[in-house]
Amino acid sequence: MWLSRYFVWFILYSFMGWAFETLYCTVTTGKWANRGFLYGPICPIYGAGAVAISILLEWLQGVQLPELQWWQVYLISAAGSAVLEFVTSWTLEKLFHAYWWDYSDKPFNLQGRICLENTLLFGIAGLVIVYLIYPFVRQISVGVPNIAIEALSLVLMAVLASDLTLTVSALTNLNQMIQEVEDRVQLYREQFVEELTEKRQDRI
Repeated sequence: MWLSRYFVWFILYSFMGWAFETLYCTVTTGKWANRGFLYGPICPIYGAGAVAISILLEWLQGVQLPELQWWQVYLISAAGSAVLEFVTSWTLEKLFHAYWWDYSDKPFNLQGRICLENTLLFGIAGLVIVYLIYPFVRQISVGVPNIAIEALSLVLMAVLASDLTLTVSALTNLNQMIQEVEDRVQLYREQFVEELTEKRQDRI
């Protein structure tokens, strides 16, 4: 039951993150920007971070430790988001040889994967999740029967698996096409150099 509940939360948080980032980028750029790694309207990195914070809060309540202060929540959220964003960026690059974000033009960035500005903003996002979104989501979940949570998680899991399969398949084909183009360009370059070399030798 608890695993199904966290998975549903993960999808819900991921959708909220997608909606926020898509709206923000659309407004700032003046054109539609569909943010996210998958085809569907979710950003898993937001879902993973928000679920991690939710699990931490419930664990602290379970062991009856003192409640975190707002500044502690901020620091944990900022540091955790930086680690999560860096690892996600590195993993996606190694798997698909592509970049979904690049902070190279921003000050205090690390390999263009994370930057101080976004890390500080994610700390604020952590406060919003802990004090606004998490209590609301948890309250809704309490009123939903366990069987409904189980069924919903299975449906969402099937949809996510299908989306992930389509996305990986498309990215793999894209990488193959890019590699073929690069190979052709390299071949043309080699032929061009060989022709120049032959012409030079003929002149000599």
